[in-house]
Parts: sequence; structure tokens; C-alpha cells
Amino acid sequence: MSTEEALAGSTNHTCDRRNTSANGYGEGSDILMIVEAAAQYRCARSILKEAFTDQADLEDDDTLDELFHRPRIARYFLLFRGQRAMGAGLVRLNPMMPQSIYVPYIAIRETDRGRLSTRKMKQLFAEFTRKMGARRILIEAEDPRCMLLDGSYRRERVQRSAMRIYLLQRVLGTSFIGDPDLAAAYTRPASDDAQKVRASLLLGFVPIEPEPASFFNPERTAITIERYRQLYLELMQLDYGTETLVPSPSQLVARYPAIRDFMTRTNAYREERRWVSLHPS
Repeated sequence: MSTEEALAGSTNHTCDRRNTSANGYGEGSDILMIVEAAAQYRCARSILKEAFTDQADLEDDDTLDELFHRPRIARYFLLFRGQRAMGAGLVRLNPMMPQSIYVPYIAIRETDRGRLSTRKMKQLFAEFTRKMGARRILIEAEDPRCMLLDGSYRRERVQRSAMRIYLLQRVLGTSFIGDPDLAAAYTRPASDDAQKVRASLLLGFVPIEPEPASFFNPERTAITIERYRQLYLELMQLDYGTETLVPSPSQLVARYPAIRDFMTRTNAYREERRWVSLHPS
């Protein structure tokens, strides 16, 4: 699954909270609402599609539709300011591994950027995550540094990616793992072909409950390689899990070359080093 987070975009789609019946998370005018009805889903999909303008960045309609019909492992949500939908996203979860949720997509309409306070956004997502029984949110984002080194990305896309990381850090309090050593580089299966390797990404995590201090160096500028590998496998298990099966690490390694590549490289990395650097905030 393609997993960049767009916190910019625009849509003329009208999705009025008065046309919904579901309860949400939060108080007052700012609400995070879990999508339940088809009309709500169409609104969420419209916001995501207008935010993710590159077809490679978002699943096709058939896949998005399928996930809507699998609520045990995928839930869409809408962000409301008053009666108006200002954002949308997708959450991957699994009752068999409740400690984490994975947010492959989150989009805020361009016209609403900055209208919801950082503190309020953190509160909404913290309440939602706790109600789901999870301790952390997992996120992926494109790595601007790797994109620049690659040389094939348009300058505008690199700039957008840098802004997304900044906003995810500021709005949700996301910590991204971004060690410059290529041995620790994040790779995952490509969305269009799971047998291909997708690079130029960063793994991010949002602790809803405090992570143990032993996972970080004293300056909290790095995380242990073991924890990095654990979070990576959790995300992949959520992404490729089903209602009845969570793939084991060995199954993921055997099936997906990108996962096998990551686990092999980081296994060699941990023989010499304990820490991987966090992306500057």
C-alpha cells in the first residue's frame, strides 16, 4: 500500500455533518468521526482523492471500496469543524494485534489548513487511538533527502514531502526514524506490485502512551535498532493482515522481497550498532 500522508489538498465536495448519524471523538465543534455509512465513505474518499493527486500515491477505487467493507481491519474517518468536513483518513487495525494502529492516509483540505489547533488534533487522535485500545499510531512518509539524492522527483513534490513531515511532526507529534546509513534505510513492498521494492520512505510513530525510556538514547535523538525492527514488522502485519490471519515475521520475509531486504540489512546493522537516528524535528 502506498503510504504517504498528505496534509494539503483541496476539494469542493460537500459533506455536511448534519447528514451523518454516527458519534465521533472530541468535544465542541471539532470532531473525529468514524465512517459507517456509504455517503460518509464517499465523502472521505473524495477528500483523499483530491489531496493525493498522483495516482501512485493512493490505492485505486476498487481497493479503497474493499477496505470500506472490511471494518474489522480498516476504518475510514472524517475530521469535522462544525458541520463541515475538513479532512479524512484511513486507519488499518487488527483485533489480533491491538497495540498499534497504522494510518496510511490522512488528508486535510487546503482551505482548512491551520484552522484546527495542534493541541486539538493531538487530543482527537489520542482519544480515538485509546478508544481503539492501541498504544501508538504508525505512519509512513516520503523522505525528502532520499528523493533529492534519487534525482528523479520533481522539486515541487520534494517540497510537499518536506512540508508533510513537518506538519505530521507538529500536528500529531510524530517521530520519524531517518538514519542516513543506507543499511538502516526503510523499504517496503510497492503498492502497484508487492514484489517490487519501494524506497525513499520514513517510518514514523506517535506514542499515545509513553514509550519506555530504554528505547531511546539519553538525548532522545535515536531509537534502538531492535525497536525500529519491531515497529516495522507491526506496520507490515497491519498492512498485510486479514480478519483471520496476522502474517508472522517469517511469512512476511518469505513472501515480500522488500521486507526480506529490510530485515536482512538491519540484522547486519545491529551487529555493529545499537542506535538508529531520528529525523530532525
